[in-house]
Amino acid sequence: MTGVARGLTPRCLLLLGLLIAGSAAAQELPAVARPRLPAAGAESGSGTVFFLALPGGSVAAVGAAHSFDLRELTAAPAVEFRLGRTGVAVARSERLLAPPGRPFSDPSGSLAEDIMVFALEAPPQGARSLAPAEPGEAREGERVRILGVPALVPQDEDDLFGQLVRVEAGRLEVDLDVPADLRGWGGAPVLSAKSGRVLGILEAALPKSGSHRLGLAPIQAVLDATAEPLEAGRGARFAEFASLAGPAEAPAPRARPAWAVRAEPREAEREAREAPPNTAAAARMEAEQSAERAREAEIAALEEEVIASGGELGDENAPLRAPDTGPGALVEAERERSKLDLEIEYPRSGEVFGGPVGAFLAGHALALQGELRRFDVMIVLDVSLSTAESTGVDVNGNGVVGASGLQGLFRGQDPGDSILAAEVAAARRLLANLDPRSARVGVASFAGDVPQGGGILVIGGSQMPSALTEQPLTNDYARVERALDAILARGPWGNTHMAAGLDQATIELLGLRGSLSDPNPKSSKVVLFLTDGLPTLPVELNMAENVRAAVRAAERARRKGIQVHTFAIGQEALSGPIAPIEMANRTGGVFTPVRHPADIVTAMGEVSLANIESLTVRNLTTGRDADEVKLALDGTWTALVGLKPGRNRIEVTARASDGSEARREIELQHAPDAALPEVPPGLVASRNLLLEARLQTLKEVGLGIERERDEQTRRELALQIEEERRQAEERADRQRRELRLEAEPGTNEQEPTP
Repeated sequence: MTGVARGLTPRCLLLLGLLIAGSAAAQELPAVARPRLPAAGAESGSGTVFFLALPGGSVAAVGAAHSFDLRELTAAPAVEFRLGRTGVAVARSERLLAPPGRPFSDPSGSLAEDIMVFALEAPPQGARSLAPAEPGEAREGERVRILGVPALVPQDEDDLFGQLVRVEAGRLEVDLDVPADLRGWGGAPVLSAKSGRVLGILEAALPKSGSHRLGLAPIQAVLDATAEPLEAGRGARFAEFASLAGPAEAPAPRARPAWAVRAEPREAEREAREAPPNTAAAARMEAEQSAERAREAEIAALEEEVIASGGELGDENAPLRAPDTGPGALVEAERERSKLDLEIEYPRSGEVFGGPVGAFLAGHALALQGELRRFDVMIVLDVSLSTAESTGVDVNGNGVVGASGLQGLFRGQDPGDSILAAEVAAARRLLANLDPRSARVGVASFAGDVPQGGGILVIGGSQMPSALTEQPLTNDYARVERALDAILARGPWGNTHMAAGLDQATIELLGLRGSLSDPNPKSSKVVLFLTDGLPTLPVELNMAENVRAAVRAAERARRKGIQVHTFAIGQEALSGPIAPIEMANRTGGVFTPVRHPADIVTAMGEVSLANIESLTVRNLTTGRDADEVKLALDGTWTALVGLKPGRNRIEVTARASDGSEARREIELQHAPDAALPEVPPGLVASRNLLLEARLQTLKEVGLGIERERDEQTRRELALQIEEERRQAEERADRQRRELRLEAEPGTNEQEPTP
């Protein structure tokens, strides 16, 4: 064998190893299966069952109660158990050997009660049975093997390994050796690696920092439940337990909320990411990995700094709370009403203007505590695989509306109409509404690789960083435009690591170790965070921990004075919006729901970083408002106001989002034959834009109708956003309850389900 191996390439050796492994696996029949309702032709539960040899010689199918819709099950005549990948039916059941267990997510439930035991019509054919462990066999430190149906490997059974770290009468806990994709593994058997006997049943993923911990029901719970089997071992028909399922309108028990399920990555996409890199790509990947390690180290340092300065990041398992909106909070909000800082920077009072155009004015308006007059803005874009989907609108204006392709395999017919393209277009619109004199802009992107493990072989390559700084903070917006071009050229990939994206922005805004930006301690720091999905990382299949990770990132940002505005784009993001809502609420930002992805371009234009709702420029002498007024997102403003010969009193009024107002007045002279005053170089471009707008105004016909139409569109979108925001808040409240993120005082928070 050694001589043969010397003549084989590494790739051949790899394939040979896979063939040998597959041959060895084929010698042992699988012990796990998926439940399926024959009438419906669909899975009756989202989990796994295994076949257990009971004392007395009978064999039962065992799974987790939370994996089954009890109303659906009790209405079915039978359940088939089919192998997970090939779909071969290996057993069938019409009865339960014990009453259905209680999902551990119920207020009075527990891991030990979360079991379902099926009586089989006949021993499984084409599948093997497992033996239960002996009393006392489960001991801390014991090596374990978990069997399940793999998501990406074409086998009916795969295994993971770990170690027992906690043993109690009604609960076991295991730490996995490596992260793994556990979708659909709820109810999987956990075996002693030494004896091969079943120690427990996989029930929950436990959010523990620095480990991949699982909660198990001890196998003794199944033995106790079947010690006196129903109807002398024949079992009771499913329909006999219909009363336990509750009324038809009640929500059915389930493993996790529907919005927590995310489509599996396509194998072709995974293989593409894992392909052996060339030398240049390997060097780039190593640099990106170094940046990722530096980012993680900087986050840890930031947490230590926050705690040392008297702040508290809080327990990772602490409940999430909705913002306080009671009477006391309203009183406090009124007391902390923002100071509105309004200034006219150009021209000086008494300046003389000639010509027919009128006077050009410029200034700034900020509704903030203190007098922050500079902004650092990080645009954070979701570049995960789902952003390849088409918006259904001609985003790039090429006359073709792109259609979505298969994610990870083929791009849509026109990638320029994708959700990612809409995000980039929104970022460009933001740039057009910012002033480089007062706002630096940077860009970060986030996605995230699926953690490797669970028998999945990595062929060369390495994981991409979860978040990247695409462009450090800069006043040169042309650089930002080029970074956006590069994001589009690279295209979507990976999953959705929201926490990494926000942390990356925080590092850049603060100029921490590993950042590429120079810090400005006097700037107002803002993040505009766009996402079209749900947080699926850093812990796969653990929505509660992923939400907490995003919230912890928001808390780190908040304690450093960073405000986060979030945009949830599309139906998937709005089906479970708790993460972006919490990120905005906790940092004093604004959450904006965007039902139709193409609307993100318009919605981005409605953001006011300076919290200014409106600004008007009026000639008090003539009684007329300025025709051209431009208010930028950062509060900088410019205007062209008409003048009459002689003395003119000009008033500028700014109104903040909280209703407070500020006024400034200036006196200007108009002499038709006089020369125009010199405009500062930094304002020449802004003045020219207003002059072009004035020219366009004079040329257009039916302008009033067009303006009314545009205003009506804006009003309709604003109403739609407000309604979506209300509905998203309601869904977030339901999520808090479903994820046990808002536990009542004195209750124990339940773990999320795998």
